[in-house]
Amino acid sequence: YTPYEGDRINLNVGFEEFINPHENTGHSSLEELRTWIREKAFDLEKENISVVSKRGILRLIGYTLYKANDDWSLKVCRKDKVLYLSDDRKDEVRTQEYLWRASYWGTNFQRIMTEKADEDDVLSYLVAKLIIGDFHCIVAGDTDCKDENGNFMKIKTANSRYYSEKIGRGWLQAYLCGNQ
Repeated sequence: YTPYEGDRINLNVGFEEFINPHENTGHSSLEELRTWIREKAFDLEKENISVVSKRGILRLIGYTLYKANDDWSLKVCRKDKVLYLSDDRKDEVRTQEYLWRASYWGTNFQRIMTEKADEDDVLSYLVAKLIIGDFHCIVAGDTDCKDENGNFMKIKTANSRYYSEKIGRGWLQAYLCGNQ
């Protein structure tokens, strides 16, 4: 694996073998989060939790204020007093060549920047409790690395054409779990 071509980086290197680490588990993200809650014996009722979600879903909802024309749909399941939010956008991304390639570019760039280019991807997740209005939420999201002070960081890439749109979405997604 060598993405370097002289002093430039070719983010397309390895695309043909790409398996997105976010899809590599065979389980839905919601299922993984529910497993974490069970394993930690986290008491949703005692903590007054009303929503359980991945942060990307809350980002979709929150960014609607700025991109009202973007379509999205969610699956919502209620168990006891808790709403579980999930989606199936990964299937949509996989069928659109450019989006799948852009997903690879981001993953490849993260590997290079975090010096994990020759390692298997091991995702680190943050789970945070946050309050949005009257809703107490458990939110999970992946993180890419830590800075020199131990703060979790999320690395985002953006084509200059989409920079202003991507920076807002990236900030909101990182903010929801306390990433820098």
